[in-house]
Amino acid sequence: MAGRPPDPNRKNTNYTIQFPDQTFINRLDNIAKREGIKRKTLILRFIEEGFEKHDPGNPQTLLNSYAEGGTQTLNQIVGRVRQKFYSRGLASHLEIVKSLKSEGVTDGAKRVHLARQITKWLKDNSIKVTY
Repeated sequence: MAGRPPDPNRKNTNYTIQFPDQTFINRLDNIAKREGIKRKTLILRFIEEGFEKHDPGNPQTLLNSYAEGGTQTLNQIVGRVRQKFYSRGLASHLEIVKSLKSEGVTDGAKRVHLARQITKWLKDNSIKVTY
């Protein structure tokens, strides 16, 4: 029996998750109960945190970036700035913003947004960030 074709205007998609075992489900339920939220909300929160942690993704070097005047992607810039402060072991939010500016991120709002992401990533990786 063929299902109906997907509606391109539909914003919600349902997925079925097969959990490894009951212990896994119990752990989710315990955290959700402690937080006072539903299991579904907790799972969505975990997914959102995963996006934050991995966005904009792992920095990758494009071949044309080695050429003189080659383009630099935001991922590459973010990767260099992350690595700079990760290697130092500490950072200030203002230094991160200034580093993004010196790397060529000219849009002020974008700089602040990226600096917040980098700050969160550094903190998640046990690097002290001051404000």
